[in-house]
Amino acid sequence: MQIDLPIQPGQFQTAQDAADRLSVIFPELEVTVEPGRLLLSNVPDSRAAEARQVATDQLIRSRYASETAELRAALYRRLLG
Repeated sequence: MQIDLPIQPGQFQTAQDAADRLSVIFPELEVTVEPGRLLLSNVPDSRAAEARQVATDQLIRSRYASETAELRAALYRRLLG
């Protein structure tokens, strides 16, 4: 089974970060990022719902990390500098 999750334009790097983590979480799956989508292949039917939920969670996590990186850097500069 394949799971195809859409990604927003301009979020290729965010999707690639999520794909890297998904490859560790699910080493038996083939995870690829293509323009406009994150694709999980070789998903057993019995784990499809779990894989879709984890992939969605990882995309959200990557997006938040990307969007808040500048804020965290500014905070560290204020605290340490």
